[in-house]
Amino acid sequence: MQFYNLDHDPRYSLIPDRIMGALIDWGKEGRPPGGFVTAVLCGDLKAVSLADAETYTHLRAIIAFVHNQMPHRCHGSAEKMAAWQKEKDEEHLTAEERKERGAARRRELIYGENARGEEGCGWSA
Repeated sequence: MQFYNLDHDPRYSLIPDRIMGALIDWGKEGRPPGGFVTAVLCGDLKAVSLADAETYTHLRAIIAFVHNQMPHRCHGSAEKMAAWQKEKDEEHLTAEERKERGAARRRELIYGENARGEEGCGWSA
């Protein structure tokens, strides 16, 4: 199964391999990209200043690829990127790690601090 339709737009073939690789690695695996790609994914105009000459030339194709081909949950803001990273990290956990995280979360909810900062479950006698 092909994750991205790289034939959708002929401009995609002009995107430098290192940039395309970083975009695909981010979208598929949640592997954090470098500064330029992060700026593009966040919709930050700083991307323009971070681009080298080759990348700058193909900036429109890069933005089109991000908008048209990448999952919308993985780009658009730093918050969306953080949520995507967390989602991808969770996918990579083993079943045993997921079980332990769930148990730790339950312990935190039952025995951790409540909204007032008091110990215990927050019930008062």
